[in-house]
This record gives sequence, C-alpha cells and structure tokens, in this order.
Amino acid sequence: MAPTLDTTSEIAIFSKHYNVFLNTLTFMMNGLQTIDRGSNAFHARLQL
Repeated sequence: MAPTLDTTSEIAIFSKHYNVFLNTLTFMMNGLQTIDRGSNAFHARLQL
C-alpha cells in the first residue's frame, strides 16, 4: 500500500517535531550535566 500525500506530509511533520523534541532533550541533559559539574566543583572548593 503506497502512502498518500497526506501520510507523507504527516510523517514529515511528525519527524520534524520529534527532532525538535530530541534536540530539546539533549540540550536539557547537557544543561543538567553542566549544573552537576558546577555543583561538584563548588562542593570541592568548600571542602578545601
């Protein structure tokens, strides 16, 4: 069964949203890691 134009554009829209979602997720994970690293450095400095 060949996909109609509707299905194709819906898939394109879905994949675009999915990519945005993945990028946001990656961005947030990177942010959390940075915060984690920063707080670790902060605690290490407090212990000196």
